[in-house]
Amino acid sequence: SHQICTNQINFHYLDWGKSDDPPILMLHGLAQTCRTWDLVALALSDNYRSITIDQRGHGDSSWSTNQDYSHDTLLDDTVKMINKLNLEKFILVGFSMGGKIALNYAENNSNRLSALVIVDSGPESNPKGTESVRKFLEQQSDFSSIDALVEKTMQYNSTRPMESIRASIMNSIKQMDNGKWVWKYDPGIRNRVSGIDSEIKLEHQLWKSVNQIKCPTLIVRAANSNILSKSTAIKMQSIIKGSKLVSIKNASHLVVGDNPVDFIKELELFLSTIDFNNLN
Repeated sequence: SHQICTNQINFHYLDWGKSDDPPILMLHGLAQTCRTWDLVALALSDNYRSITIDQRGHGDSSWSTNQDYSHDTLLDDTVKMINKLNLEKFILVGFSMGGKIALNYAENNSNRLSALVIVDSGPESNPKGTESVRKFLEQQSDFSSIDALVEKTMQYNSTRPMESIRASIMNSIKQMDNGKWVWKYDPGIRNRVSGIDSEIKLEHQLWKSVNQIKCPTLIVRAANSNILSKSTAIKMQSIIKGSKLVSIKNASHLVVGDNPVDFIKELELFLSTIDFNNLN
């Protein structure tokens, strides 16, 4: 567990594996934390160094004083953290919100990447899925018990066992002095899913990014995703030369938690095709 400061934000991150192994930077989704990647980073730790970051306003990173959680600001945070961590020829993995940041970063930095992995994310998001996320974020702000919080979460993702939901949220909540439980994220992040005009602008921006990516790329789509449509995933794969598209069965948008076994299997298979000794 480490801290790094940039843009006047103290960022918390976890560093898995050996420092001299091929590095992977993993970016989580909206309202999640770096612990989203625990099982993945653990599974890869014998062969890869995985760095998982809490984005501003998330997890154990500090909150923005002016509630600036725009895409451009999160992208700038990521660029500066990459530079501070001295990452070169690294693998960039982004899920959902983190996937959009990864796409934008790869547009001008494919030469710094040994590979890119986009997880259930793309330039366009299904409006119904986005609305579902918005409603979940606008739920009650505090809970009397962990059980109550688990029950509320299961209404959003009813396909996973209760034990899995409970385990996944334990690192994303905190107890207040009054005994109530709340999510760790800054409530100000809810504003990220409210602007239609900004979403359209970002969509155009990210399709431009997709057209500029020139590194080995894996696109992962959850078979039951309500965020990344099959047509958008196929379009991305057709544009990014040499990219690979895979579908993870028995998984909704939260694919890394819904089916970690198959996700890790596909990720390891893809990474095994990268020749880290002959990267220009």
